[in-house]
Amino acid sequence: MDTQVRGTFEFSLVNGVGGDPCVYLRSLKSGDACLFDLGTLTPLSHRQLLKVRVVMISHTHLDHFIGFDTLLRATLTDSKPIHFCGPYGVATQIQSRLKGYTWNLIDDDQIQYFIHEVDRDGVCQHFSLNNSDGFKLHETSRSDPVLSSSSCPLPSRPQAFLANFSDEARIEAVCLDHGIDSVAYLYQGGIKFVFKVDEAQRLGLTPGPWVKELQLHVSENRYSEVIKVAGNPWKVGDLAAEVLQYSTPRMVGYVTDCVFSWDNIKRIDRLMNHVELLICETNYQSEARDRALKNRHLTAKQTALIAAYIKAEKLVNFHI
Repeated sequence: MDTQVRGTFEFSLVNGVGGDPCVYLRSLKSGDACLFDLGTLTPLSHRQLLKVRVVMISHTHLDHFIGFDTLLRATLTDSKPIHFCGPYGVATQIQSRLKGYTWNLIDDDQIQYFIHEVDRDGVCQHFSLNNSDGFKLHETSRSDPVLSSSSCPLPSRPQAFLANFSDEARIEAVCLDHGIDSVAYLYQGGIKFVFKVDEAQRLGLTPGPWVKELQLHVSENRYSEVIKVAGNPWKVGDLAAEVLQYSTPRMVGYVTDCVFSWDNIKRIDRLMNHVELLICETNYQSEARDRALKNRHLTAKQTALIAAYIKAEKLVNFHI
């Protein structure tokens, strides 16, 4: 399993370019790891699996979900919460997998999962479940020290914000057409802020705790809210435009199992335009485009066209 380092993270195709879909990504800043899809996990060590804090499932076809039991077994004694993201209905599927076993020999709250579902309109639902009450699903907006989550419906932009990591990286997602919903993901770095001291002084403002408060509001897209600075109310969006210069690195895009359609391409572009690294399926050779269309997959040429259209800096093919 070849591991590649890019800036603040490292990643590897767990099963190579031709095996089950699964990408292991670890933040070099926090040490936390995440998985894109749950194909076979046997190449990963127990130590690597214990670092997984979030799993991003595109859909639950067998080759994308078969590794669930391996992850469950490896993390069973860890007792740390794990977050799962996926399409509508994935919470019930995870619940069903857990209920398939007998659990009389484990402690209360030993298994704690938070599950975030996203639909084609970019609307999220959030659930929690644990072994203490027989894995009942509880709808929630709860956050914990590892991740914070919130629903973010965007009617004209069907991508959804799902969660923030402890190192300020964040996950966004969008549903694509694979005959069923197949979720594409963007893993991006925390917002980089530059405080413009001269502009603040021109407005008669001096640096203080309000700067971090402003940055927090911006990172959570709360531009319309009002904060007080030096006793005066300021709309977050207006003040940020004056005193902050900021950008969000678009780090890793993950696209798998979708048809080559204009709607899918537009959705991918909205989510990950100018992404640094695009990891994208290449299920068929270009000559087999009719079969690819029938099975709602991509060809090599179509993958390259998508990468060029969204201006991806680097393309990594897999699921060949």
